[in-house]
Amino acid sequence: MKKFYIILIIFIFLFSGCGSSEKISVSEDVRSILNSYKSSPPEIVIAIDIEMEKCMSEKNKKYVKGGYKFSLGSADIVNSGSVFYSMDSVSAGYKETVLPTEERSDSDVTEENYNPADEIKYISLSGVETSISSKSCTARAAEKVFGSVENYLKYSDFANDILFSARQYKAIDEIVSLYSDNKEYPQCMKDAGYPDVIAFGLAPKIALQKFGQYRTKDQRPHAEERAMAQADYSCQESSNIVRKAEDIFYDRVGQWLKDHEAYILQIRDIELFAKDRANKIINQS
Repeated sequence: MKKFYIILIIFIFLFSGCGSSEKISVSEDVRSILNSYKSSPPEIVIAIDIEMEKCMSEKNKKYVKGGYKFSLGSADIVNSGSVFYSMDSVSAGYKETVLPTEERSDSDVTEENYNPADEIKYISLSGVETSISSKSCTARAAEKVFGSVENYLKYSDFANDILFSARQYKAIDEIVSLYSDNKEYPQCMKDAGYPDVIAFGLAPKIALQKFGQYRTKDQRPHAEERAMAQADYSCQESSNIVRKAEDIFYDRVGQWLKDHEAYILQIRDIELFAKDRANKIINQS
């Protein structure tokens, strides 16, 4: 599942392109798909965990649950993790206060049993190549949940496509400026009792400074952290900073989304297919 870290690398290496000044109408279908891509579908995450744990157990390998995650919202391509899209995400608090874990899943594909001929490769719209060994538990879990490794890679790598388009058409540059120049959000946080949050995107860092790392990933945040997260969410809502960031994204990337609408609809179909299979796996476990 190393491919998800490619998202971080792309920020550094992707080149910038030219934006368009025209307003492009993005279909509701496309907007709906991107909205659903803001968080990892829980049933898919659970089903992947079930299949990974089963496969790794058969190989006498250790598997730590929760390794499969992906999400990328159009307002969250900058300061990833700073946007609260719902009250559910607020109740989870800031991931920065979660204690680091020393637990790591074993690798079921090692230098001794690795064969390049076993690699299943996929090249995303953005030109990023990822691959999975067909002999790996990841490949087996992907086939069980997504029907094929190719579907799995196409769906998960769509995050790279979103990021690429945002970078290419300079949506990221404008969103960075919005987050740094916006006055309503930090004023709201100051009024709520958090004057150190002087710009959007700093709240997670301030939460770490205030509370430290004190809880496991399965523990709810304490009352103080929940209060800060609630204030953060409320200030994001009242300042409309998330909506403004999304408006920039759709304005800049609208033509790209329109040009690739058929592909994006395929992403939706893959997700629906995987959710259905995931629920069956969960019900049978």
